[in-house]
Amino acid sequence: MKDEENGDNIEEEENGVKDVEEMEYGCGGIVRLVQVEDTNTPEIIRVLLETQTLAICLSCIDVGSEPAKKGAAFVVTQILLSKDGQQYIGMFPDQFYRVAVVLRKIVDRFEGKQPNSELLKPMLNCYMQLVEVSRLFSGCDALSVLRIRLRK
Repeated sequence: MKDEENGDNIEEEENGVKDVEEMEYGCGGIVRLVQVEDTNTPEIIRVLLETQTLAICLSCIDVGSEPAKKGAAFVVTQILLSKDGQQYIGMFPDQFYRVAVVLRKIVDRFEGKQPNSELLKPMLNCYMQLVEVSRLFSGCDALSVLRIRLRK
């Protein structure tokens, strides 16, 4: 459907908004799941890694609303705190790179602005855990891939 005044495709715009809303809704459910600390937490993290939840959370951090960004950053931090999450990020350079790039984009958006501490804190937590993963897996290719790609 076309908007007669400016020629924009309204349907595509509505679908994009709907996609972001659905992504945020899914991310909210994941946040609630991860917030419950119990003996099943390692299994929950494994399932999240197997189902590509990390990619959904990174998308929420990148394009979601502020509450979705905070929640997604919380989930990513929980993944990075877990042994399985650390191994996953440390052993797959592309995953390490994806996390680093999304976090860098968020920090770049703060440039010249007073960062919202409610949003900055979860992003810094993610960064700190990513640094820890890089220390644990200093022999892996993740850091060299990150350095090469960030220079481009």
